[in-house]
Amino acid sequence: MSLPDWMRRAACIPHITAGRDPWHPDDELPRKEQAAMYAEARAVCVTCPVQVQCGRRGLILLETEGVDGMYGGMAPDELRAVARTIARPTRRVAQHGTRARYVNYKCKCPLCRLANSTGEADRRARKAFYTPANS
Repeated sequence: MSLPDWMRRAACIPHITAGRDPWHPDDELPRKEQAAMYAEARAVCVTCPVQVQCGRRGLILLETEGVDGMYGGMAPDELRAVARTIARPTRRVAQHGTRARYVNYKCKCPLCRLANSTGEADRRARKAFYTPANS
């Protein structure tokens, strides 16, 4: 996978390729240690020439794949706060062609309707399989 042009100019690249990645602390670490790693990463982010593009990428990832690290100098909680401020989704949005999109977002496009009907048929089949037959 090749990196977008702007990403090649990111100030974090030399640090990450050297094996140091304070932008993505392990969730198992104590909060204090995570905060220290984010502070270290933020010190690099404020000097970065592509900080804005990186922040945008974080907002896009927030609604499509989820975010597990710092983007544009913002930790996941800060990205969610910015997303709420500018009326963007703060969690993954179900994609078209899925039952979740049909149910949660009331999308009635043909792909979502098909996914819902298929999901409902599967659900009914599972229910029938596990429900004891009346004797």
